[in-house]
Amino acid sequence: MQAPGLRKKTTKATGATRTGLASKETKKPGAANLAAGLSLNMSVKGTSPVPKKTSASKSTTSKASTSLTKKRTTTSTQSGSSTRAAGSKAKAGTGLKKGTGLKKKVAKKGPTAEELELQKKQNEAALVIQSSFKSFKVKKEEKIAREKREQMERDMEELRKQAWLAEIERQRKIDAERRKKMMEEAKRRKEEVSLRKKLLEMAYDGETDELEKTWSRAREVFKGDACVEVADGHGTTLLSEASAGGQTECVKWLVEKGAHPNSLGEFGRTPIWRACFLGHADCVRELLESGGDPRLASESGEVAKNVASTDEIKAILEEWDEAKTDDLIAKFEKRMEEKALEDQKQKEEMMEGLGRDVETAQIENDQMQKLLRNAHQELEKRIFEYDTCVGEGKPQTLLDAALTAVKEAEGNLEQAKTKANVARETLQMCKLTLREKEHEMSGQEGAGGDGEEEVGIYVEMKDLDDVLIKDVGDKVKSSGRAVCCIDISKQASVFLRYLDTNYVNCLSRSHMDADRLRRSIVGSIRYGKPLILDLMDVDVWESVCFDLELIKKGLVAMLLDRSILQEENYMSLVKESDGEEYHVTKFQDDRIDKFKVILLTSERFPSKEITDQTYCVRVVIKGS
Repeated sequence: MQAPGLRKKTTKATGATRTGLASKETKKPGAANLAAGLSLNMSVKGTSPVPKKTSASKSTTSKASTSLTKKRTTTSTQSGSSTRAAGSKAKAGTGLKKGTGLKKKVAKKGPTAEELELQKKQNEAALVIQSSFKSFKVKKEEKIAREKREQMERDMEELRKQAWLAEIERQRKIDAERRKKMMEEAKRRKEEVSLRKKLLEMAYDGETDELEKTWSRAREVFKGDACVEVADGHGTTLLSEASAGGQTECVKWLVEKGAHPNSLGEFGRTPIWRACFLGHADCVRELLESGGDPRLASESGEVAKNVASTDEIKAILEEWDEAKTDDLIAKFEKRMEEKALEDQKQKEEMMEGLGRDVETAQIENDQMQKLLRNAHQELEKRIFEYDTCVGEGKPQTLLDAALTAVKEAEGNLEQAKTKANVARETLQMCKLTLREKEHEMSGQEGAGGDGEEEVGIYVEMKDLDDVLIKDVGDKVKSSGRAVCCIDISKQASVFLRYLDTNYVNCLSRSHMDADRLRRSIVGSIRYGKPLILDLMDVDVWESVCFDLELIKKGLVAMLLDRSILQEENYMSLVKESDGEEYHVTKFQDDRIDKFKVILLTSERFPSKEITDQTYCVRVVIKGS
């Protein structure tokens, strides 16, 4: 009850009073605390500080403060006694109420205005914090996405540069080979013109010995026995020239080489016609014995008998039995047929030899592909071991050993790549040689080209998303087949891995695990994602088909012709252990329609088994 009066007196107190109170803190801590509390109360209410006073006033204030402190102490003691008494009565009353079962109702007090104001400020502060955190989170996610996209672009650009340089080098080699072939062809044609002229002159002059010396080269230039029918621009053959020159020995030698005795030259004149016209009786006899037909007329309608320039030749023709000519012609044609069959047999044997070369090269290439696949898998295994050692905090010596194993696996992989490239180039060259010979035999010279035909539609890297993922124009969907993306630059692999796809590395043992592969297929259908089967630069399609068939017989065909999208087919892959997420009711038609299979390869010429069953897309290297 003394607090109001005390507060009023304290308000009038001077600085000396506060000093007095402070000096007696050690003797009467209760009074000191009270004085400090009053002083704090005064400060809170905004009371201005009391100005300093004289020493007299300080003495008076000190005495008044001392008496005030004594009164306050007495009052506090009395208040404490009354409070303890009241507490004892309250406890006693409570005990009585508990015994009688009565309950005392306590009135609830509502929040004060200050508490409401504080709560409002706290709510506002919470909103500010939440807004700031969400803004920070969004910015961080945007930063991560931007860094991820930039990293993808850097990786793709690096791959593009490497592929561009490799393509330039390849194109340089192709151009060099093409120029070499063109130069060789030009040289051959030039030599052919010169050699043709030389052969015709030697035949006319009867230089049989020189013909024999030149004959082997002539067979190379004019491709086999065709050289015996070498002719000028008017169709005049070597035999015709030898007949016109009266070279009997040369005529006999050419006939033995297989020259046709009735070849038509300029104006439709045969060798015997020219020999009769120029008066070479010995050549006429040799030609008649070789099957020359004197009944064949020239374009002007004249036969050999009409143009015979000497009586000796006319007599020879008169005495000749034309029925014998028919027999000789039949024998000659039979001999030519036998020779043709022999040549055909030789060509077939040559083609069989080339075919065996291709088979041998294919076996070697398959072995190198298996070696390359094992090297990829071995490197993946070593990297996994190293990551495990780092994650488990193994000793540094073990980490160094694991890292050494990784580097050795990388070296083995590079060696395997080199061997595989050599084997692949050898196989391609064998196929090219076989193809050129086939075209040569069919009479289509030069149709073999520089290499295998590049199948597929050409797409730039920037349009790959529209073609593969969005399928603008429904070209892929309307084809009813899976997609084969051919990208020698390997940019598509990086691009598709950064997208929301189910990526399967066909060279990874963990990725090709039966259960994991099955879940990848089902998950792609369930969530409408593309299934990427990355074959990389290795021909592993046969082993991939084997792994898929282990999951379900006929699964390869279902994936390639999209029949896997039928409910009974994809639900046959679902197991109870997959959970409720893969219940039949969870599969939605709009998501199922978005499912597609993409075979990704960096081989320039994938196997025909793949290209015949897929919709092929070939990525064009920018700048190439």
